[in-house]
Amino acid sequence: MSNEPKKHHYVPQFYMRQFPCMADAKKVMTLERHRDVVVAASKSIARIGYEDLFRAP
Repeated sequence: MSNEPKKHHYVPQFYMRQFPCMADAKKVMTLERHRDVVVAASKSIARIGYEDLFRAP
């Protein structure tokens, strides 16, 4: 079994922690587009900005 991480963050988590939500320090505000509507939502830092099992070419 390999010790390589499964989630490779292309936006470092330590950087995202500089912009926390007022209600929860482990979340950041995001904007998502749903067809013609833009929705603001708070998302967990651990759940955004990564690729699963990223492999360099």
